[in-house]
Amino acid sequence: MKKTLLVLIAFAFVSSFVLAQNKSEDAKAVLKVCNDWDDAYIKKDAAPLEKLLTDDYVGIDEDGAVTSKTDEINLIKTGEYIIFSVEHLDPPKIRFYGPTAIVTTHAKVKQSSKGQTATVTGRATTVCVKQGDDWKIASWHASKAGE
Repeated sequence: MKKTLLVLIAFAFVSSFVLAQNKSEDAKAVLKVCNDWDDAYIKKDAAPLEKLLTDDYVGIDEDGAVTSKTDEINLIKTGEYIIFSVEHLDPPKIRFYGPTAIVTTHAKVKQSSKGQTATVTGRATTVCVKQGDDWKIASWHASKAGE
């Protein structure tokens, strides 16, 4: 009986360690996807969005405009929307719900939209989903906010 109890305790300890390690690896992968998305805009390279965004991606900006994956790719290709820099004012927060991660951020973004350059402070929610072995961005929503 004591031996069985010790084995169960050891199993529980190892399992919690493995789960924590997997969440840590998933958190790194989710942050990488989010950072790679910003980098694609900064580098004016639309190609990474083919892999980073789900086919049914939906984005909603602070003005309520809705974009699809195709729209996001075209924004980069046409130069209609450019990101020069992203400064996180708070560390991104990631919450996991099975194969879904919700990332909330507070950042200052230097950007150009339709030829108008501005620095915008805002909050965003990015929904990432695990498809196979890869994390992808399924949805994004941003709102203007103070520092």
